[in-house]
Amino acid sequence: MKCVNCKSENIKIMVNAIVSIHPKYAHRLTKKAFQSKDVELLGADWNKAKIICTDCGYSHEGC
Repeated sequence: MKCVNCKSENIKIMVNAIVSIHPKYAHRLTKKAFQSKDVELLGADWNKAKIICTDCGYSHEGC
């Protein structure tokens, strides 16, 4: 994926994820927690994803 403004490949995508977690991870979700069997990624809302170019700062919504 490239920036539609400057054609740079240095972009980040911010997306809302739907995650099933064990109650012990409430308010304590870490990288280590994501590696456990108690945390499962169920989906993502790609329609509201925000694509941000780290070079020119251009951003837009949706993939």
